[in-house]
Amino acid sequence: MELADTVYVVGDIHGCHKELIHLQNNIEKDAKKRSGAKLLIYLGDYVDRGPAVKDCIQSLIDFRPHDFSIIYLLGNHEQMLLDFLAEKKSSLYIWLGNGGLETLRSYGNKMDGYIDETMELQYDERIRDNFLRLLPSSHKDFFHQLQLSYEWENYFFDPATPLFSYVPVYPVPGNHENDAEYFFKYFNLPSNGNDYYDEHWWYKDYSNVRIIGLDSNWGYQIDEQLNWLENLLNQSCNDENIDFIFRGINETDLVVVGNIISSSHQDTLIHYLKMGGEFKFYLETKNQSNNKIYEFEINDESPHGFINTFNKLKSN
Repeated sequence: MELADTVYVVGDIHGCHKELIHLQNNIEKDAKKRSGAKLLIYLGDYVDRGPAVKDCIQSLIDFRPHDFSIIYLLGNHEQMLLDFLAEKKSSLYIWLGNGGLETLRSYGNKMDGYIDETMELQYDERIRDNFLRLLPSSHKDFFHQLQLSYEWENYFFDPATPLFSYVPVYPVPGNHENDAEYFFKYFNLPSNGNDYYDEHWWYKDYSNVRIIGLDSNWGYQIDEQLNWLENLLNQSCNDENIDFIFRGINETDLVVVGNIISSSHQDTLIHYLKMGGEFKFYLETKNQSNNKIYEFEINDESPHGFINTFNKLKSN
């Protein structure tokens, strides 16, 4: 496929049908102002959480504007749905815990009689059979034909090369990137974590700031990473060149990792988020008189709030 002159990218629809229709109308309206080939990329996560999943899938299938190429990518929520249809072990439990109940109800499944209050599964096969009976064949085909990836190089990395030459990018893997081949293929991350876990956790020093990237995905909440983090923090306390530490981590599993560390590593002078559902940013700085790392919570997550907090730290 040749490169498009105009690219539209849409992510995380999650059963919000009114918003999807509004967005599609705006895309079509904007496209009329532009010449040349046009490409629309949906990034996945069409299902779950929202109340109108069935209507969303139908609108995705029906929306075919003139002179458009359309790419539908597979999201982790569609993968959970497909795992359930493929009868993978515990797949229904995992899916329901991530919003699958709304998808099943959207297609007409009467779920209240099949699961109890603790979400323990009953009648797994009955739910699957009923879902397949209610699922239109065109929707089933849609889910099975979703693409895993598309044109990272042409549509992201090549156009971003001038930016990357001035602004380095150091991402941490979230649940969507867990063990993803393309994440580690295209991003060149520091190789200073543990052996055999190259680029899953790492640190990068920039001036007097140490940036630490962690992998909190399931399967990586292990002693190797926790011990590496403790040793690195202890070393950072004694490093005269490091004044600030910023931790980058996927918020989905931050609580799990934090609880593990805080229960056995209390003397590392790092505090962790408590369960509450709202993700907050933390900045840590050392007190030069005792070389301890103190943590400051940034309640305002906007850049303005971050700058205000940073200025307060400098003044102290």
